[in-house]
Amino acid sequence: MSKKYYVSLAFADDAGRTRSITLSTPVKAVTAPLIREALRELELGENSALLSVSWFGKMSEKQYVDGVTPITVMRLLSLLQWAIVPVFIAYLIYQAATQ
Repeated sequence: MSKKYYVSLAFADDAGRTRSITLSTPVKAVTAPLIREALRELELGENSALLSVSWFGKMSEKQYVDGVTPITVMRLLSLLQWAIVPVFIAYLIYQAATQ
């Protein structure tokens, strides 16, 4: 399951209409081929103006479609992982000092 960057590109055409598209890309860079692909998919002309670029992050297609685990849960698990080792070392030092 390879992860890609997801990006939203918003454009305005000659008539002033705005359209946007979400694409995935292997690198976090907006390139001319990516812009041409977006314009082709949206059926916009080459004179359309790129209004904004919004990065959604690096994720698998399943994560993009189904959603991801809330970051707070992931951070909590990470903190617990790093907190166990120092607590265990402190406990061993305490046990050695009290004997």
